[in-house]
Amino acid sequence: MNKLPLAELIEKLSPQHRVVVDRVLWEYSGTIWSIPGSTTKHQAWRGGYVSHLEETMNIALMLFETFRSVRPFPFKESDALFTLFLHDCDKLFAYSMTPESTTRTMNHKEAHKIFLKTLRNDWGYSLTDEELNALKYIHGENEDYHPTERVMKPLAAFIHCCDIMSARVWFDFGKSSTTWET
Repeated sequence: MNKLPLAELIEKLSPQHRVVVDRVLWEYSGTIWSIPGSTTKHQAWRGGYVSHLEETMNIALMLFETFRSVRPFPFKESDALFTLFLHDCDKLFAYSMTPESTTRTMNHKEAHKIFLKTLRNDWGYSLTDEELNALKYIHGENEDYHPTERVMKPLAAFIHCCDIMSARVWFDFGKSSTTWET
């Protein structure tokens, strides 16, 4: 399967999702293309944030195509791509860059709350229950884990798999937006 650059991945989104993604790209154009995917653990180079988005979204396309041939998903491809695009948006608020380093100036939970408030109040987009659950649990259920209740819904579980593949299996890959080699 060919790897698609971010612009082509965005074309696969529903019009409603594309409006939000275009707004993020416009509002944070100075940050989104320069910050790393993380400060140390994955795609930790200048511009690695977009590399990580491209990797997770391309992994989603591969998994979606492979698995839907045997059983349908209870969500759309656009839902997965959209929530993957948004899953680390807290970093747009929380990272501060200098030519020498990148530092986290705000914790994940606080930055995530600010992003969700901006999305709802400033941009007028209300996340669905599935999208909210996916963004809340993309990095795992953590302290919300329950031995008998299903906390993470299907969309959250799917995008969690995509994120884990990129961040923990292929953490040093993704510099190219069009090939899988690097």
